[in-house]
Parts: sequence; structure tokens; C-alpha cells
Amino acid sequence: MEISNMFDWIKVYHKRLGYDFTEVSLEERMNAIRNISLALNQEVAELIDSFPWKPWRKIKDQVWDTENAKEEIIDIFFFLGEIMEAAWIDPKSLERVFYKKLNKNYDRIKRNYNNKPEERKEGRKEVYK
Repeated sequence: MEISNMFDWIKVYHKRLGYDFTEVSLEERMNAIRNISLALNQEVAELIDSFPWKPWRKIKDQVWDTENAKEEIIDIFFFLGEIMEAAWIDPKSLERVFYKKLNKNYDRIKRNYNNKPEERKEGRKEVYK
């Protein structure tokens, strides 16, 4: 499935729920984006809770729940889809930006971006002079 198809399905789901941003004011869109972003943050917190994150406890004594993590990631996609709808972001345009950004990130790897400055081919560059 293409990325855009997933968000198209999410948009259909939202319309069936009654969430339709076709005739809402800019203020309503802004409020929706803010509220959905808050809900999105909660989903990210629930995703974090799917894995050991407490440094004061042993990892083996903490939950590692990959199945729940999958559910939380899907919830995150749904909230992202709703933000896209409220912000007039078309799934196909998002897909184009994704591939463009992916190519940029691969170019960074080719330039040794993932290495520490002293390990890069061009050597370490002083930031402050």
C-alpha cells in the first residue's frame, strides 16, 4: 500500500465519523490542529509506555509490549491523518515530500552525516571561532 492510500482510507473513516473539514473556519481548523496535536502527544506517551523507559528500574522488570506499540503507532497515523485534513495537506503531496526527504536523508548518509565530525571525511570543522 502506498503512503497516500493509507491516509485516503483514514479520511474516509473520519468522514463516516462526522469529521469533515470542508466547510470550517480557519479558527476551527487551528483549534482542531491544536487539539489533535495534544491527542497525538498522548498517543506518543502511550507508545513510550509500551517499552522499558524507566531508568530507575531494571529493563527485565519492565513491559516490552510490541503488540500494543503497533496499536499506538496506528492511532498516531489516524491523528496525523486528521491533522493533514485540517491543514489541507493532500496525501499524494505528502507522499512526494516523503520520498524527497528520504532521498535527502540518504544523501546525508553518503556524506557521512551519521558519523561524528572527527570521523567524517572532510574532518572536523570548528563551529565557533
